[in-house]
Amino acid sequence: MLYQFILLETESSEGGLFSPEQLGGYLSTAVIAVITVLISFLIIKFLIFKPMIKLLNDRQKLIKDNVEGAEKKEQEAQARIEESKQIIDDARNEAARIVNEAKENAESQANIIISRANEDAQQTLIKADDEVKKIKRSALEEVKDEVTDLAVEVSQKVIGEIVSKETLEELCLKHANQTLDAEVNKINAEQ
Repeated sequence: MLYQFILLETESSEGGLFSPEQLGGYLSTAVIAVITVLISFLIIKFLIFKPMIKLLNDRQKLIKDNVEGAEKKEQEAQARIEESKQIIDDARNEAARIVNEAKENAESQANIIISRANEDAQQTLIKADDEVKKIKRSALEEVKDEVTDLAVEVSQKVIGEIVSKETLEELCLKHANQTLDAEVNKINAEQ
């Protein structure tokens, strides 16, 4: 139907819509429109799209660099974390070693102190025993002198003037020394 309409129009009037003059006008308008669109396209392409594409490419490159940088920093962080873990483990091992050494030193010092205390106690006991022996000996000496004096007095009263006082003292002293030596030997044998 459109074809018939076009045909009728061309036949009825020479100056119609599809006359050669009109078609020439349409063609020139179409050429100008195409040239205008091409020029607009080139202007838009070079003045807007190219800078925008460059901006987008730069932005994409920046994002890619940031992502790569972040990945690299993450790897460095992981390496530092591993290094920190290793340092912490080493520090724990060192602390355990120091504690063990301190325990060993403390035990060693305790053993030395205990052995010294035992030696000091032993020395104190020996000194105390010697002191006791000296005290017993001096007590026996005092008792011996008193017994000797008492024996001489009793003997003089009983025996009278028959035996001299010096002889009685010698006999008492001899007997007291024998008794004293026996007591000292008895004390030494007990220890």
